[in-house]
Amino acid sequence: MTAEMKSQTQRARTANLTLSSKRQVTLPAAMVRELGLVAGDKLVAHVEGDTITLRPRPRSWVEYVSGSLKGTYGSTKEEVDAYIREVRDGWDERARVAEGDAYIPSEEY
Repeated sequence: MTAEMKSQTQRARTANLTLSSKRQVTLPAAMVRELGLVAGDKLVAHVEGDTITLRPRPRSWVEYVSGSLKGTYGSTKEEVDAYIREVRDGWDERARVAEGDAYIPSEEY
């Protein structure tokens, strides 16, 4: 990468913006292109101390969270099935307790 390209990339990552009377800012075209933003895209603003961070909102939440729970309930079909069986067995126990059929030791004496 040439020095000029590095300079352009650095400029695209840092910009001085001006807040208009309508509380709007204009993002530099290079930043918009780098992030693949188009007119109408939504951004999320996060304020921490005296810093404002803007992030693009996912266009599709399904794609954004897809796979994020992989392995949570097991890594194989058998492990997932075993987890589901265990949870469902707990439902039966809780139902018996709710109906008064199960003995629950009291912590009060």
